[in-house]
Amino acid sequence: MINYPTLSQALIAAGIPTAAPVGDGRPITTEGGLVVSFTEDLGTEEPTWGQLGEAAARLHRLPPLTGLGLPHIDKIDSAARRITLLPSSVISETDRAQLLALLTRTADAYTRITWPAPRTVHLDLNPTNAAVLPTGRTALLDLETLSIGHPAIDQSAAAFGRDAFGLDPSIHEDWVNGYGYDITTAAGGLPYRTIAMLLGIGSYLFYAEWGTRTRPEVLPQAGYRLDTLLAERQFPWGWTPANFVKAAAPANAAG
Repeated sequence: MINYPTLSQALIAAGIPTAAPVGDGRPITTEGGLVVSFTEDLGTEEPTWGQLGEAAARLHRLPPLTGLGLPHIDKIDSAARRITLLPSSVISETDRAQLLALLTRTADAYTRITWPAPRTVHLDLNPTNAAVLPTGRTALLDLETLSIGHPAIDQSAAAFGRDAFGLDPSIHEDWVNGYGYDITTAAGGLPYRTIAMLLGIGSYLFYAEWGTRTRPEVLPQAGYRLDTLLAERQFPWGWTPANFVKAAAPANAAG
């Protein structure tokens, strides 16, 4: 199990700002069984994508933070398991087979790419998971997804937001200016296209699982994402971000 207070302290010691644990950093369990820990409040000012890129570049320049229990990235195998576990009420057996075949082709492309040495990566980079400090530096927050692997997923975050969700194209330009590298143009774009497909499959699975568990109103968007992937459509995909899908109204709500 990852000790997040220790992880936070390791990042801070390595020169990567994050929220420091409060007190001894030990988590407590509430009466409802929820495990919580406390960290310093870094405020609510979110960075630009350029500032986020600068922070990510600093993280990626460090040697991997080994010895802290961080997992290694396992997007391909975990996606295969998640696809097989989806109920038939969400995905037909024909579509399941086609999606697994798409994942296999993507995995084959991934293995043919020469990736640089692994680094510590965040895997959920967006301005809401960071904060600008009074010093002007950007702190990385929400460390639950921190892993060891190639930075390509982090490097693709802004471009994928543009291509899949229709975010302003300037966010990727801002990111590249801050980070200092553009994965979308490297090696003819193959690394980015490969990572984007893995991110797309993961985004579909998130919606399909979310709809199955608690939010059935998102299942139409899950179906749209699946259709997009199986057709291997070119960008833009026109997907709806999770925070823009309205929750279903209670059954007794007026209107």
